Amino acid sequence: MDGPDDFYNYLNVYLGAYHYFTAIEQKIRLRAGDIEHPRINNRIYPVMPANPKHLSSPGQRVLKITAGILGGFFVTILFHNALGSLLEEKGGLIITSAYTSFILWALLLALAFLMKNGWKVWGLYLLFILFFGTIIYLNN
Repeated sequence: MDGPDDFYNYLNVYLGAYHYFTAIEQKIRLRAGDIEHPRINNRIYPVMPANPKHLSSPGQRVLKITAGILGGFFVTILFHNALGSLLEEKGGLIITSAYTSFILWALLLALAFLMKNGWKVWGLYLLFILFFGTIIYLNN
């Protein structure tokens, strides 16, 4: 790329991040200082701001983070324990749980952030914990 014109053309054509601005409007706004763009390796990368209606409140974020990390971990552990209490041959479960526990925990972590309400995430994970705990209790 030779200069800023090529860079902005590349963004407009291939990425489409600023499809509603022309390259000339971007250069004018950038030179006027209306927009601050991050620089990486002395190249300018335009950033679109997040729409505030899609952002969670700080309390909901804390609930989602704790539900995803702690609740997802406990659901994962109790799921594998419940599965182990149902199986007679536990050798294969011990080997595969090293992989499946991480995958399940990552999916539960992502699920916590996809839901809108952190309290509902905690409620769902607590129901799973009670369900798997009941299976473990009844099989012992």
